[in-house]
Order: sequence, then C-alpha cells, then structure tokens
Amino acid sequence: MLIKSNEDLLILLDHLLREPQHFWNNFYDDTCRKVPFFVNKPDENLVHYFEKEMIFPSKVLELGVVQGVMLSI
Repeated sequence: MLIKSNEDLLILLDHLLREPQHFWNNFYDDTCRKVPFFVNKPDENLVHYFEKEMIFPSKVLELGVVQGVMLSI
C-alpha cells in the first residue's frame, strides 16, 4: 500500500493492530505466566496502609482491581 495521506497511514495502522478485547481477555485468563504484575500478594500500598494503621480490617468495598488481585480482610 502506498501511503499518500494521514488517512492512508491511519488505515494501514488499523489493519496492523489486533482487536483489543480478544487480546486482553486472553492475556488475563492465563495468570500463571511470568508477568511482573501477576503476583499472588496484596497491593503494596494496601499493605502499607495496614502496617501504618491508616485502615483497619473491616467490611470492604472494592472499587476496582487493576490486575485481578484480591485481598481477604
């Protein structure tokens, strides 16, 4: 394909990119892979808050999970 305009470039790039939903769903289905953020431990910020007694064990409202890590309190 000969690129003559910005629109041509965008079309070319669109064809090179994979469908994001399929990729990410498959990516997060296999958490046993060696990926730095697939660790079986609580978020270090949450641990810090407990250690400094900024928060205490109680009922929890989970507002979001970045990589699917859960902490039982």
